[in-house]
Amino acid sequence: MIKRTTLTEKAYNILKQMILEGDLKPGEPLVQEQLSAKLGISRTPLLHALKILESENLIVRANNQRVFVRQFAPEEVLVLFEMREALEGLAAKYITPLVNEEEISTFEESFTKAYLEKNIESYRKADVSFHLFVAEKCPYLDLKSALIRSGFLAKCLIKGLIRPPEETHQEHMEILRCFRNRDPEGAERAMRLHIQKTISCLKNYAGQLPAKGEHAK
Repeated sequence: MIKRTTLTEKAYNILKQMILEGDLKPGEPLVQEQLSAKLGISRTPLLHALKILESENLIVRANNQRVFVRQFAPEEVLVLFEMREALEGLAAKYITPLVNEEEISTFEESFTKAYLEKNIESYRKADVSFHLFVAEKCPYLDLKSALIRSGFLAKCLIKGLIRPPEETHQEHMEILRCFRNRDPEGAERAMRLHIQKTISCLKNYAGQLPAKGEHAK
């Protein structure tokens, strides 16, 4: 039983990371035989892992029982980010006294290196790592669970970079500056503003979409 649980968790974590990294893309079918062989596990723990991901709405099951990575409509992404503004803003506030200098410097270096080298993929990975760090560092179980459990933050990050590093680099630096200065309220404001700007971008994008029943021109 212990071994099965461990294999299930392993499969779940790998598959979730593959979705976050874009190795498994929205709308892509998940073929159990291929995944089982790739992960080196039997189908039983894989099925359990898929059920967890399905319960988190990261994958969906069609009427024919085929399983796919979930595709998010623009309005669904917008709602997620409006929720995220409040939740991650609070998390940034509460972790401020807990973040150490080494952690701050590591994120400053990873963001800045990717930004200066114009390496979008490295910057995206730094972005995912940073926002997961904020959630996981949160000392309050209910807030931490709201961000991490049920795949909430993963659903926000699955889309990748919505705005370019030229817009977000300084925003990340400001959040880190507030961590270094032990300024909880400033960290919350900086995180909320960071996400608010992305929400504005998402609203602009949604406004350019054709209405239901219309075709894009």
